[in-house]
Amino acid sequence: MANLGYSYQKNGNYAKAGEAFASAARLHPKNVDNYYELAYSNAETENYLQAINAISKAIELKPKVAFNYQERAYSHIKLKNAEAALADTNQAIALDPNKAIFYAGRGNAFALMEKYPEAIKDFEKCLELQGKPLDSQFNLGQVYELTGNQEKALFYYSIIAKIPNLPEPVNVKVQARMMGDWENYKEWI
Repeated sequence: MANLGYSYQKNGNYAKAGEAFASAARLHPKNVDNYYELAYSNAETENYLQAINAISKAIELKPKVAFNYQERAYSHIKLKNAEAALADTNQAIALDPNKAIFYAGRGNAFALMEKYPEAIKDFEKCLELQGKPLDSQFNLGQVYELTGNQEKALFYYSIIAKIPNLPEPVNVKVQARMMGDWENYKEWI
């Protein structure tokens, strides 16, 4: 069943992948990977509560896997549950303090809580560890925008604007800011 789930994921059919991984989890209830992939598939179909339930089962089985906490934090962030996301990202960082994505997740949690200095610190740490401009610098641009510092926001957005093949929502927002439009696209992407 899991192989079928991976095949569906590869083809972008996350609903079918979720069904396959749910079946695999029922057949092999001690296999952590089935729960992780079920959570991932559920998150991709915006079924965040089901994703949280699935990854919580994986955490219950193997509580020392840092990335599982990040996966759960992602769904908490999507549900705007910043406190739960913060707790999970803190746990992920405690288990593995050298993964950039954990700091990005915590930065998003802090931003949702309007704790912008903490968010900036974590996004900068993410950039230091990862050096991947699309994730870290776009998030930094957004946090500086939220704090009203358009100059710093534009600095980061201008870096992002040079990246080829940006995802469309990112490109639309960045181009709007570069053209002086600060009123549209205010949602946190």
